[in-house]
Amino acid sequence: MTKTKSQPAAFAFPPEVEGLPPELAKGGPLTLKQRKKDLAHRDRLMSLHGTAARLSDEEAGLNHARIGSELYSTELDRLKALRPVPARKRGFTKPELERRIRATANNLADAMIGQGLLGDAYSVLAVCEPRSKRLAHITELGRAVARDDHDHCKCPATDKSIAGRIYVPALSRFVDLVKCACGHLNATERLPADVVALREARGQAAEGAGDAAVLSHAERIANG
Repeated sequence: MTKTKSQPAAFAFPPEVEGLPPELAKGGPLTLKQRKKDLAHRDRLMSLHGTAARLSDEEAGLNHARIGSELYSTELDRLKALRPVPARKRGFTKPELERRIRATANNLADAMIGQGLLGDAYSVLAVCEPRSKRLAHITELGRAVARDDHDHCKCPATDKSIAGRIYVPALSRFVDLVKCACGHLNATERLPADVVALREARGQAAEGAGDAAVLSHAERIANG
């Protein structure tokens, strides 16, 4: 007895797919025009993917901050323009409008801080949320960026840590934020020598290249 090949089920797109070109909706082959259009779209996406793949995490974050600044700035302007509009027409109350303005202002400030635009971030919050505790933090960051790279406190290295990284537009690069338990903060490209020595000793101890005595000795040196 000969076996007959089973017929494939009829091709069908899921119901949530809408707006398909006629040739796709029928399940037929792509037209030459549609195929060229799809290939061009694919090449554009691949080009964008390749660009992103070459970015470091910090560079990608910087680009994200730049795009965010544009979007949040536009949205903040839109929300402010709604202030004279009656609540009935805008669809929500004045307290809700002000809440949205504050939230958008904070998002815009975040994006500006991500680009090192500390003065702009301060101005946005000073206008939209003048009682924000973040104003003091932005001021502190500004002072840290303004400090000389070698302006480190005399506290022991064990009291210092890398609190993060910040972009400095004047340098066109990210630098370390060295924070001390005493409150001293410096945005610098040059870590204190004692901090570097302590980090290296701790790294060696963690890798088994040193022992507790070596680490203890390094910490005593770092502490002066």
